[in-house]
Amino acid sequence: MGALVARITVNPEIFQVLGEQLVSDPITALCELVKNSYDADAKRVDVEFLEGNRIVITDDGHGMSLDNIHHGWLQIGAPMKRRTNASPERNRVFTGSMGIGRLAAFSLADEVRIQTGREENWFEFSLSFKDITQAASLDSIEVLITPIKPPRRRGTIITLTVIKWWPEGDEVERLKQRLSLLAIPGKDEDFSIVLRFDDFESVIEPETGIPPAPITLEARVDGQGHVFSTLRANPALYEGDLPRKEWIAEEGKHTAEYLRNLTLRAFWYSFGDRPGRKYWKPSLETTRALRDINGLRVYRDSIRVLPYGQTGDDWLELQGRYVSGGSMQRNPRPNQVTGWVTISRLTNPNLGDVANRQGLRDTIDFRALKKFCQERMDEIAQFRRELEPIVSREKRITSEDKPEIKKALDLVKAAIAGNPVLEEPFSIVEKAIGAFFEQSELTALYRDRLTAGLLASLVMHDVGNPFRNAQRLVSQASGDGCNNPRHKTVLTMLDTLVDRVIQGYNLLGAGFSGDDYRIRKVSVNEVIAGTIAQLRSVSETEIVHINLEPFKDTLTARIRRSDLWSIITNLVANAIQSAGYAHARNRKFPQEREIVVSFRREGNDLEISCEDNGPGLPDKIQDWIWAPYNTTKPGGSGLGLYIVADTVASYAGTKSAGPSTRFPTGTMFKITLPEVLKVD
Repeated sequence: MGALVARITVNPEIFQVLGEQLVSDPITALCELVKNSYDADAKRVDVEFLEGNRIVITDDGHGMSLDNIHHGWLQIGAPMKRRTNASPERNRVFTGSMGIGRLAAFSLADEVRIQTGREENWFEFSLSFKDITQAASLDSIEVLITPIKPPRRRGTIITLTVIKWWPEGDEVERLKQRLSLLAIPGKDEDFSIVLRFDDFESVIEPETGIPPAPITLEARVDGQGHVFSTLRANPALYEGDLPRKEWIAEEGKHTAEYLRNLTLRAFWYSFGDRPGRKYWKPSLETTRALRDINGLRVYRDSIRVLPYGQTGDDWLELQGRYVSGGSMQRNPRPNQVTGWVTISRLTNPNLGDVANRQGLRDTIDFRALKKFCQERMDEIAQFRRELEPIVSREKRITSEDKPEIKKALDLVKAAIAGNPVLEEPFSIVEKAIGAFFEQSELTALYRDRLTAGLLASLVMHDVGNPFRNAQRLVSQASGDGCNNPRHKTVLTMLDTLVDRVIQGYNLLGAGFSGDDYRIRKVSVNEVIAGTIAQLRSVSETEIVHINLEPFKDTLTARIRRSDLWSIITNLVANAIQSAGYAHARNRKFPQEREIVVSFRREGNDLEISCEDNGPGLPDKIQDWIWAPYNTTKPGGSGLGLYIVADTVASYAGTKSAGPSTRFPTGTMFKITLPEVLKVD
């Protein structure tokens, strides 16, 4: 049998890999389409989210000719940008070169319509994700290109329908922030982005400046690879006389292998006081401005490369270096540094993207870039060690000292035994030391719980937003109907579950807002009603019913919103879980849990009550339930009611717990916060 000739073929399902799956983050996918407009010499790009679930991206670039359509948009892996380095009109170095970035549109929508051209030569064509992936082969797909009446002088209009993603809530702000950081900060580039929804329009301003920094670093690598680096300290932000204002760390004597013609600007900020000495003046402006832009970003030819500098990204391993070196080494932490490093395809051709646009390829050039940036961070640490001399301080007492202190106490106690003049005051000292260690242990537990809470916030942020996006699709799929009864049941379950997860996300979010920790005027009705509604959405079932008594008055209190949220949440959570407490096992009470929350004014005092029909209080001494660690719940922490008690004490309020007056079984908790309704 003779040799056979075979041909390489491409299955249409490659679009699922290159389009729908390769760029899985929808905001990154949208940025890819905006970057295409940048490559097309556009001055302005409009990104519109319109009624009827349509996303429209419009630019005023040079548009596409018929040849561009054939050998650009419709050719996967088109070599056009690899053969030509820069755009024809503005000489912009192309941000992409793989020829697949445009397929990111399919991670946003199933239907894509393109209108493009200039002057009188405009064309329109459409692509259907479903039609492409279900075709027998790519050769069998026919794309109809139609001449159309010019909708504008020049440019491209991309209309996405049958949408897979729609920004809501926090994602809108995240989208605005990502677009504002798309172009290099401070560069005088004639390129603007407008974000438009049905109810508002926002001109995306590129980052033009950041707050004054205690330490600023400017570094570069020239065309021969020589490294230059200078650090400057800000005297206006230093407490006292600044030991040194400037340090030239590198002046061209050393060479960076594999790197040419790049620049780095980094800004170090001080967050928190160092024990023993305060070196830098705090700034609320700094804290607000750097909340979403900390980290060292990478820009290639004026356009940002992700994920470097994203929240949570630590590509320079700053946290590990800080921990391993210890605080005395003054290594910067990830949230203390912001800035950017600029590279170019022309002078650093091996610093290229991975296919899914989630970073640069791990080449020897990238490792050299990482080393160069890490060395600059080391220079910041070295400069800080000179500006922040170590001040010795007395050793603090920790739990590790407890055995030695116990021995010392026993020794003194034995020595004064039989001396009533010394025994009585010594017992007070002994009690105080015991209370100190008890409070230290409680503080340690608080730190653990706070860490768990922050972790929950992080997890819910990553889970909550995707669930919001999924909710519409699940609801639509559930409403479309399905002949398979198992599929129909699963969709119904998912529809309910997604809503409960989102409500849980909202409930957790109520405890993580920084502004909620200040005492200010708060609508009592709004906070309590909102918290109950969220608790009901998350926890209410066929056997758990949470009710809020109708309120007669509109009450305003001077209080921390988080305190009110915490009191209601802990009381209701205690009532919900009461059936699982150990002391409930031998008691009779209804299986259905009824919980009623009410509040009222008593003079200038706010009274809150929570009643349930559960097993009642445990057989313990008075106030046992309010103490930390005390619980009859298996695996419980014993902190819920203690947090309520601690919060009430901070307002010099009162608390009580006793049998329910509303139900035959159960408990009534009553909280009084004095004078909080006196707001004038």
